[in-house]
Amino acid sequence: MKYNPKSIIALAFSFILYSSSIKAQTKNNDSIGYDKHHHYFSIKYFVGSNLLFTNHTNGLLGVSFPYTSTNAFGITTSHTFASQPKKIYQPIKSYFLPLGFEVGNKRHFYDACISFQFFPNGYTTSENISGGYGFIFYIDGYHKHNEDIANKPLLLKASMNFSYSVAGGGNLGSQFGTINNSSCRINVLGFVADSVYTHTNTNSHGGNAGSTTYSAKNLDVAFSQRELSIMPKLTLCNNPHRNGKIQTGRVNSIYQKSRFKTTWELSLGYNLPIYDRGGILLTQNDGNQNDNIHRIAKPISLSNNSLTVTYNNKTITSTPFHFSGLYVSFIMSLTRSKIE
Repeated sequence: MKYNPKSIIALAFSFILYSSSIKAQTKNNDSIGYDKHHHYFSIKYFVGSNLLFTNHTNGLLGVSFPYTSTNAFGITTSHTFASQPKKIYQPIKSYFLPLGFEVGNKRHFYDACISFQFFPNGYTTSENISGGYGFIFYIDGYHKHNEDIANKPLLLKASMNFSYSVAGGGNLGSQFGTINNSSCRINVLGFVADSVYTHTNTNSHGGNAGSTTYSAKNLDVAFSQRELSIMPKLTLCNNPHRNGKIQTGRVNSIYQKSRFKTTWELSLGYNLPIYDRGGILLTQNDGNQNDNIHRIAKPISLSNNSLTVTYNNKTITSTPFHFSGLYVSFIMSLTRSKIE
């Protein structure tokens, strides 16, 4: 487990945001339309991408460990798995298909989003979940000044976000190799991979649809990493309050709202990991290209006494990958606003 001292910068930024919000809340008179109540709601609907640029991924990672194999006749033999050192991550982490929401008023907003990481081979089992709070500044048009915030074309949003990333080890780039699991039982790193395994099926609604037993063929060995980080971020976007309809009273306790419209946002930030943990993932499969897989354990810590892990030919006991770096994103949303 690693803690990044740069997080102090992000925490200071968060304190500045909080202080600014308190100051804005205590202002009684404001020149940008505080006589009205503005609110908006945005849905991020799979249009956009996030890029994280980092230079801490260029080394070669290798792993070796002992294991035993017991065949159908009860004969046990000892083996050693030893991978070739390989590059696990690219210098750019790419996330696509953002799905989330954002709610805000004149000065403040909260957002949450999940996006999915794609690797060079196009396959992904990795997600990024983020959420945060921010403060809104309004930008007038060129040589124009509008008193009402609904007439201002652009916003600048300063925010502090928490991000949780999971690299599940299901992509080819993170796999070290396979162990033959056909018609034999594997004892490895304190866990057992039997010659058959049970896979739980799900229906179209995500519910339990029973289980199926498969004959194991391979035991895949892969690298997996989880990371918790904080990210100060600046976002430029078009004004979600524009074209909001003014509601002068209540009609059956329902406020009138504008139609959904398309909004865009361009963000620039810096990712600061505060916790990261890597491990070895062991997954059974039946040899077919499908989702009939079975993880025999949670990711096994690199500090396991039976593991020998090297990074650039040096033995390590914790993850060498720390994804601090510049973050850029562009996302489209559907937004609905109202003015009370």
